[in-house]
Amino acid sequence: MGARHQLFVIAKINGRYRGLAAVHNQFLLGADVLKTCQQLITIFGGTHNQKILQLELTRAKDLTEDEWQFRKTWEFGQSVGPHEQPFPFVATCLLLGTTVDFKTGEAYNRVSACRWNMAFDGGDNNEGVTILDITDVKNIRHCFAKWERVPQRLCLVPLTGEEYLSLYPHDPQEPERYLSTGLSLIDERSLEELWPRGWRSRSECGLDGGPRYEFDDELPKELSRDGTRGKGYHKSLAESSTEKVIERLLDQEDRHREEVEQLPHFVPALRDYLHRHPEVVSSKPFGYDMLSLALVGHNRLELSQYPDLSSRQVLDLARGACEILEILDISGNKNVTKDDMDTLFASRKIKVLYAWANPQLNLADLIEYISQGSLDRLYHPELYANVFRRAPLERTRNKDDWDKELPGETILPTDEPRIHQVLYVVASRDAYADEQLGRDSELLGAQCPAIQELLKSSKLKIAEVLNFCALPFRDIGLTPSLTSRILPTVIWALAGSFGISMGYYGSIWFDLHCWPCALAFRDHESPYSVHPIPSQLYHITDYNAPWMNDKEIQGLLKPLEKGERTLIMINEPRSTTGARKHRFRLALVTLGDDGAPHISDAKTFLSANDEGAVERWDSVLARMKSRVEVVDCDTATAKNVLGLMDWVLEKAPDA
Repeated sequence: MGARHQLFVIAKINGRYRGLAAVHNQFLLGADVLKTCQQLITIFGGTHNQKILQLELTRAKDLTEDEWQFRKTWEFGQSVGPHEQPFPFVATCLLLGTTVDFKTGEAYNRVSACRWNMAFDGGDNNEGVTILDITDVKNIRHCFAKWERVPQRLCLVPLTGEEYLSLYPHDPQEPERYLSTGLSLIDERSLEELWPRGWRSRSECGLDGGPRYEFDDELPKELSRDGTRGKGYHKSLAESSTEKVIERLLDQEDRHREEVEQLPHFVPALRDYLHRHPEVVSSKPFGYDMLSLALVGHNRLELSQYPDLSSRQVLDLARGACEILEILDISGNKNVTKDDMDTLFASRKIKVLYAWANPQLNLADLIEYISQGSLDRLYHPELYANVFRRAPLERTRNKDDWDKELPGETILPTDEPRIHQVLYVVASRDAYADEQLGRDSELLGAQCPAIQELLKSSKLKIAEVLNFCALPFRDIGLTPSLTSRILPTVIWALAGSFGISMGYYGSIWFDLHCWPCALAFRDHESPYSVHPIPSQLYHITDYNAPWMNDKEIQGLLKPLEKGERTLIMINEPRSTTGARKHRFRLALVTLGDDGAPHISDAKTFLSANDEGAVERWDSVLARMKSRVEVVDCDTATAKNVLGLMDWVLEKAPDA
């Protein structure tokens, strides 16, 4: 059932095309395929994401042929071995970009990861595939393909967005509304090299060549850090002269070196040269000396291009740089140890650390530097791999099973006020609930018969009767500042997803996986920068919780405690209210000194420690008002929801 579509990311590694990641979408077709492709190109093309993508592409060159050919039947959520997700950042970008469009809030149904090197026709498919080529992250190529129920001229050939959309005549035939024009198209030779299935050329099928971008190898060799160089670039006379001086200084001592160093543009030119020719650092007699010169007093030590540096050389470069480093990238270095990092952090404050493929560095040790305040942010492959690695918990859960995220998976707790759990209710007229509890099963009002009846009962099962669920945010710093950015996105997504997946039991949990996905896009300055997905929270919403019974839901809940905050969210869809738009009712609950729950509005929480949070909140809600209304939850209804929570905590029957 469904409109099954797979999406793939490929790249040319060591002169040969390889598959890097694949996902399955159960309901994706037509114009939504083009919109999803555009979002993925936006994500993969983001400046911040390109940095980590390049780290993964570099590490991909070290994989053996056996690892590339590794085959194993694998489903999302199973425990995995070292080969099963070798490119976790690529996979995370693909998973997020296919799950929810965070601009419109439209959910594309549940998305699951496939085997990373699965063939294009290896999945359950009836709506074709989307393929992205990230060989050159500054010019991402794409194509669509179908091979079943399609005219012969469009079968097994790289298709443009316009050609794919033509197969869905009921959708508006305006591809430029969904996908940018002029994007580079993947050619059939690249696809045939990776998946030899008899791919046909566009000319053979009577199609025009399509936009394309040619490159000789994996990366343009003459591309500078700012992206201004490439094929056809001609150096100025001054640049040519400077390069000749650099090349001479790399090979021999020069009595004029100190004078040259004082030239205003020499050091920046040297950094650019070493970036384009990293091999000279180890191959030339004075390569390391020139690297030291290029980085003296600099606040960015991006050393991933020089993985053969000794630990002493790395420490010396750090000592010569600024005391506060904006970036330290030691990815790929096999020599730096925990003791070396202790020495480095003793004298330097580092804002961002990239540690991709450093075998002597343990993730837990690196996270400790964050706890100590020496490091602000860490990028490490294990943080991204966790969402694919964590095996689903057994149905027999202990109460503490869901209490903690793996350390460092997401934003660490702070001393600021933060939300510790969310109680989510969908106020819908469900036939089964009506039969069990009467027509007032929406949980609204002070004397709701559904609540009154339920609180007296020891037999009714809330998981089967009411759309009620709980999300624990125990070790996630859901502060007022972050909530003001994330919560409108979540509300928008929930309003968009309702009706797509609510047709089957447990689906509100699937809708709620917009929470962990939104947290992965938490950077307000760079909204498409991809951070790790909180894996435990993701698995609760996407894999485990839809089949939980009351006893298992009990394991997610935490009683009210002083200093901890519970967010109540009630979703009133249009079908329930009869209105033209969704309505969400919100309340924050804390336990007062008197032991009684204190209920307040969302703005009271948002205004804590962040003067701009309320302004941001109001601004976003104003943009949403044509489709979604957000109001305060009345005290009586909030108490009804708390009554449900207490009932589950105290009386939930076993499965």
